[in-house]
Amino acid sequence: MAIANDWHVDYNNKLIVHATLSIAYDNLLVSTFIVGEEVTTDINGDSAVVVKDSGTVLDLVYVVGAWTENEAFTGTDSGATADVDATITTKTDTYTVRNLYTHVQDTFDELVAMDDTVAMSAQTPTAFTMINGWFIDEESTQYLTEGSIATSGWDATNPTGNADASEF
Repeated sequence: MAIANDWHVDYNNKLIVHATLSIAYDNLLVSTFIVGEEVTTDINGDSAVVVKDSGTVLDLVYVVGAWTENEAFTGTDSGATADVDATITTKTDTYTVRNLYTHVQDTFDELVAMDDTVAMSAQTPTAFTMINGWFIDEESTQYLTEGSIATSGWDATNPTGNADASEF
């Protein structure tokens, strides 16, 4: 599977995140799902956060509970409702930090992203830094190998701006 199918760049929140579950859906009612919104199943109250909506498939992170076929779910911000279709895929592929860096750079050199600040810089072939206020969440780092990512200038966890390296 290609890295672009698993990793997503959230420009609004300056977040790079790995999707952990992909679900096909049908019977969409009301609206469309919004990237960043929480979706909750109607029966069990299982929840997740949307990182990508292709129109028939949602990629999700922060998944709580066991999503099941034909279970209805609703978006908390959009009010969109749909049913889980037969296809539920857990995403477990890992990638090197260098693969992630290449994917991020390819994403940022697209015309639609030219006005956004770059998210990562490279110090060596295996050492990288999240820059310009961008962040990668801890849950996503479990899908990375062979390298390190330091964080520079992310205010919520690093108010001093000093690098805080994470090894994978």
